[in-house]
Parts: sequence; C-alpha cells; structure tokens
Amino acid sequence: MRKNVKLLIYSFSHFLMDFICHYYVFYLIRAHFPEFAALTILAYNFVAFALQCPIGYLADRFKGKYTAGVSFSLLLLGVVTGFMLFPDNAVGAVTGLMICAFANAGLHAGGCVAVMEPGEKGLKHGGVFIAAGALGVGLGDWLGIQQIAIFPAVAFAIPVAVLLLNLPLGEDHRAGAESENASDAENKTDMILLILCLIAVFVRSYGGFLMPAGFMKLLAPLEETESYGFVKKMFPSVLGFAGKFLGGFLVVWSMRLFKAGQDLRRANYIYGAAALVLSTILLSGFGEYAVPCAVGIILFHSVMPVTLFEIYCILPKNPGFSLGLTTLLLFLGCLPTYVWTPGDTAKRIMLACLMLIGALCLAIAAGAYKRKGKHVVLS
Repeated sequence: MRKNVKLLIYSFSHFLMDFICHYYVFYLIRAHFPEFAALTILAYNFVAFALQCPIGYLADRFKGKYTAGVSFSLLLLGVVTGFMLFPDNAVGAVTGLMICAFANAGLHAGGCVAVMEPGEKGLKHGGVFIAAGALGVGLGDWLGIQQIAIFPAVAFAIPVAVLLLNLPLGEDHRAGAESENASDAENKTDMILLILCLIAVFVRSYGGFLMPAGFMKLLAPLEETESYGFVKKMFPSVLGFAGKFLGGFLVVWSMRLFKAGQDLRRANYIYGAAALVLSTILLSGFGEYAVPCAVGIILFHSVMPVTLFEIYCILPKNPGFSLGLTTLLLFLGCLPTYVWTPGDTAKRIMLACLMLIGALCLAIAAGAYKRKGKHVVLS
C-alpha cells in the first residue's frame, strides 16, 4: 500500500513538474521572446534531459535523499524568477527557465530512485511514473499557448507537492539492494544488452518525431464544439500517457496469455521487439487510418518501460543514472529534427526502418539474455 501511495505522489509530482515547465515555455518564452524561443527550447531540452545522466548519478550516490525537495525548491525559484522578477527581461526569463530545467532533471532522477525495484512492480511502476509527465506536457502546452494566466495556482501547487513528497511512508526501497537476480554491469553480455537497449531508445526518439497523425480523425465529431481545441492538443499526450502507463502491464499480461514461463526480463525484450514490429505495420502501413494509427502509437510508447527497466536491471545500483541514460539518448535522438525535416513518403520509410532497427536490437537482446542463464521472475 505504501509503495502505491509513493508511486501516486511521485507521479503527481512528475505531472506537476512537466506541466509547469511547459507552461513556462509557451506562456512566457514563446509568446514574449519568440526570437529566442528555438535556441532556448534546445537549451532547456539539453538541461532537462541530457543532464539527467550526471544528476541521476549523484542522486544514486545519495540514495535519492532530498532530491525531490531540492528539485521543487529550484522549480519555485525558477518560476518566481521568470514570472515575478523578470517577466519582461529576456535574460531573466531564460535564466528562470533553465533553473526549472535543472529542477525537472532532478525530479526525474529522484523519482526513479524512489519507484524502481527488481521484479514485476518495478517494471510497472517505472512506466506509470514516467507516463504522468505526458499529461503535464500536453496541459502545459495548451494553457501556455492560450495565454491563460494561472501563475497563483501554480505557485501554490509547488509547496503542496513538497509536503506530499515528505510524507512519512516508511523506509524507501532502494534499487541498489543486493539481489541474486541483479546482473553485473561489468559482464560483457550485460554491456551488449545495455548498448542494444540504448540504440533502441535512440531510434525510438527520432521515430517519435515522424509519427503520422491519422489518429486525429477520431476527434472529427468534436470539431464544431468549444472543447475541440483543448482535446486536439491533449489527445497526442493522452496516447503517450496510455502507452507508457500500460507498457509494464502489457508485458506481464502477454506472459500470462502466451504462458511464457516466469522469465520476466526475457519476456520484456520479446514484448518490446514484438510491439515495435506491430507498431511499424500499423503506423507505416495504415497511418492514415484513425484506429490503427492510435493503437500503433500506444504500442510505440509502451516500449519505454521495457528499455528503462532493462537498463535498470543491468545497473541495479543506479536507478537514477539508468533513467539518465535513456533521457540522454532521447535528447540525442531529437537533434536531427533541428537540421532536416523529411517529406511524407520519406517519413513513412524512415519510421519503418528506425522501428525495425529498434525491434531487431531488442530481439538480439532477448537471445543474448537467454544465454546468460539468470532470471528475474514474476513477483
């Protein structure tokens, strides 16, 4: 029960963090300083994603202590800097956003330390925690674009989150606990598995920018309603949330449906490869159709908990650093979008190639892991 409460608190905190940061980007930076927007967003992504690696490493060394509290303190400082002290000054506003970006990176790292653990619950909880941010991103973008002023409510929510994060929930489970199921990161096979997982994360990152938009046809009945703009903006985030939230559950359900034994990690790799192949077929072959496109996007996002959990299992004493590695590759995967935008036909071909490369990596990893002979069973 305590673990579920902790997961709920950290998931809400992740939602709030991403919501505030994206609201800041669109409400303040893009609207008031458009000439600096592109470079500022790139810098924000670098700090919030790429720097999760070193910040996650530090969080692991301190076992996540104080990480969440410090992160939200930084967030409050960044919001006050941008919205109260320097709302009309570009340097001040950008500085405030960079402080928020550091806060975002810290919350991700601390949250991963808090919720990750070996076994089925770790696989599920990692996806649920990460999924909550997708809704925050969508809502923050929409409210910021609409220029809806909500600063007082946002400022009030930050100390509420800090209080929740400091509830006495008992001794935290630490992912670094010794376990006979934990693999040795110095093992050659583990390093191969790690590289394969990171390649899969990288190609999925770039593939995420090539997604077809056929799923938007599901919203056609709402086009004449007042809520259409809001739903249109939030719907991609909802699909991303659904995929990430369900990812760990789908692995376990698939194991039981196909009677795949009790080897959770091998089933994880097999599910990831299968999900990417199915999403390739749906998105590249039927991307213009609403339902196949939506299902394909959910399957695409459901692979996120797979790679996060596998990297964590390879580096069991470094849950924050494990997440940092995935977000670093996510950041690197988005960089090509700044220099080249392919046409529609090229997008479909590239998407298929990238997804199949990711599927091949996870399929090879499944075979390599099987030869290791170590197993993490269903809890």
